[in-house]
Amino acid sequence: MNPAPNPDDNNLTPTSGESPSAHRTEVKIQIVDALGAILKRDVRWADVTVDAIAAEAGIKRTLFYNYFSDKGAVLAELGIHVRDALLDISSDWLSSKLSPETLRQDLHRYLEVQIKHAHISQAMRDASPSEGAVRELWESLPRTMIPLTAERIIKARADGIAPPGPDPHLLAFCLILMTARVTFECLFNNPSSLEPVLETAHAVWQLSIYGEAGPSS
Repeated sequence: MNPAPNPDDNNLTPTSGESPSAHRTEVKIQIVDALGAILKRDVRWADVTVDAIAAEAGIKRTLFYNYFSDKGAVLAELGIHVRDALLDISSDWLSSKLSPETLRQDLHRYLEVQIKHAHISQAMRDASPSEGAVRELWESLPRTMIPLTAERIIKARADGIAPPGPDPHLLAFCLILMTARVTFECLFNNPSSLEPVLETAHAVWQLSIYGEAGPSS
């Protein structure tokens, strides 16, 4: 049973001139960063404890519960970093056109983001069966990129870069989920296969969007 939060049990007091809300945000970030640091050391999710997170953050265990209900809540917060990184890619897509040339670059950038956050993604996958908030976020991660991918396919067709084809939203759905699945399979089970698998994924995207007669990369 988790101890009741105690506002007075705080070994990190606000510095002079620091507002309580700013201090609270700072401590919360410390806790989230602490979990990230632990996961980067390849500690399995099952072996992560609140004690370890608190120690890494430099706070008392009881103070932890003033900010998070359990370690799963911290992981959900950390998972938002992965989601935001994927949304950053999507936002950048708004100012670029989908083309055979940019397609390869986009897939490589997607892969770079997934590699950078692989330790978080693996923990989310392992935690999702028992952590509802983590599971919801984990399952939604790939889908964050589907709407904009569909928009780019529609624009490429309108510009005459890509031929008519399947429903762009369904096509985007299939391509994004396929890429996410094979990326995670490689990251978690066979990292050395990432590059060749990415090349194969690129070929699938190329054929699916541009067709065999479409422009080559």
